[in-house]
Amino acid sequence: MSLERSILAICRFGGENGWGHLIRTSALCEFARSQGWKTELCTLSQTSALTGEVREAFSKVTEYEELLLDDVLGERELLDVVLIDEMHQPESYFVEARSFVDRHPKARLVVLDDLGRRSLGAADLVVNTELGLATNVYQSPKALLGERYALVRNGISLAGKMDWPAKPRLVPVLVMVGGTDPYGWTEKTLLALSAIENVRFAPWVVSGDGSVRGSISQLLKKFPESRFDTGVSSKELGRAILSCHFGIIGCGSSVFEFAAMKRKFLGLCVADNQEKTASRIKTLWGLPIVRCNSEVDFSKAFKHSLEGLVRQIESEENAPYSNVDFLGSKRVFDEIGKL
Repeated sequence: MSLERSILAICRFGGENGWGHLIRTSALCEFARSQGWKTELCTLSQTSALTGEVREAFSKVTEYEELLLDDVLGERELLDVVLIDEMHQPESYFVEARSFVDRHPKARLVVLDDLGRRSLGAADLVVNTELGLATNVYQSPKALLGERYALVRNGISLAGKMDWPAKPRLVPVLVMVGGTDPYGWTEKTLLALSAIENVRFAPWVVSGDGSVRGSISQLLKKFPESRFDTGVSSKELGRAILSCHFGIIGCGSSVFEFAAMKRKFLGLCVADNQEKTASRIKTLWGLPIVRCNSEVDFSKAFKHSLEGLVRQIESEENAPYSNVDFLGSKRVFDEIGKL
């Protein structure tokens, strides 16, 4: 590899792509940059939407009108590590990326994957942090599997608890369905919370891009106290996690953030690539899951799952998160260094 080591990351975010892919990519690049590596984000998404903290994970951010590999990789004089986190790209995309990487004798191709539906034999290393994953389904020379490699931002661990809410006898709950929530599950969650009898909730809603603000502004007024934050830093997110009794979260990267903080949550499965994680949250961790689709009576399923979570919290059962911590980025980075 080149003497000045670097990671070039290809990742889209926002809209139907959500923010989880970018969050984990930036967590790894943040650690790499702390070790003296250069890091670059190449994306089709609007970089103006990046928070300061995420942008700081990258030495350089480049926005493309079309994310063609010839444009991104073809003119590079030096390539060290190419990191791709692209859920919707076909197998051929990674084979094409390999052809560009091979122009640089010591360059390596690393892929972050969720679904395990592609062989990814073109990659030098595949990382899949799916909960409980042990069986290698990839044809790459090396794979890092399971939650031990979850890429959690270290800033979350630096947070302290906040004295919130101000009004007495309210139950603070963190609602974080997803960075963009294109299907409106934040609104449905707040409606279901407001319908729970004999409990006064104080929802703290965290949104990646603030797109849900308009749809939930009137709903938040139904609660005695509430908060809405967008574009929060990892430390601010950690404070929200610690300050709430539990979370209602999408089964994406937020799962590992809660697990690293040893906090309980009700998981909402809002996308296809969250199905396996949702199932294993329930079977391995014993936490409740609600699948968000047209076949489910959401209000009924939500109420039943929330009651189960409250019973767990009241019994003071320890959260079973032994394999999730803040060292995942270091573990992955160390393995990249060995390639």
